[in-house]
Amino acid sequence: MIRLKFKNTRGMAVKGKIAAAISAGALMLGSFLPVLAQTDITATVCPTLVSVTVSPGLVDYGVQDLDDTNLIPTPASVTITNNGNVTEDFLVKGANATTSGGAWTLNTTAGANQYVHRSSPDDSTFTALTTTPATLASNILGESLCDGSASDGETQTLYLNMDTPTTSSVQGEYSTTVTVTAIIAT
Repeated sequence: MIRLKFKNTRGMAVKGKIAAAISAGALMLGSFLPVLAQTDITATVCPTLVSVTVSPGLVDYGVQDLDDTNLIPTPASVTITNNGNVTEDFLVKGANATTSGGAWTLNTTAGANQYVHRSSPDDSTFTALTTTPATLASNILGESLCDGSASDGETQTLYLNMDTPTTSSVQGEYSTTVTVTAIIAT
């Protein structure tokens, strides 16, 4: 609503003429205004989810002799699942093994206080783990979380084996980790 205030010093006749002119103009303008309509657009977004699970989360090599090779843990493999919503690559890396007061260094060949930990995606060709992530598997499909379907993500089996050190300066039960990392597939 537009309010105009005019000061008329000569009488009411001007007020009536202005009011009539404003009313007539509004009627004429109204006939030229477009008819307005509106509609809504629904926008959705599904954030990228990079996620991985490993099951079981523990393997056991048991009691083993020093200077032994190609030891197989129980269970012999673990299952890695892409439970993200994008295609992923799985990387794997090893670590030094430790016990109270001692450590074995992860290496590509066994030696004094040095052990070898290997991985394989297919239980045939094993590669020595290092402390730098290396590709285990590529293009593993994720779950369909955003399109309404309920498909599970693809899985990859990880097999492990180990060579114990030739000698060890500290006796005890040694523990180590194998880290699995998921990244968006390249």
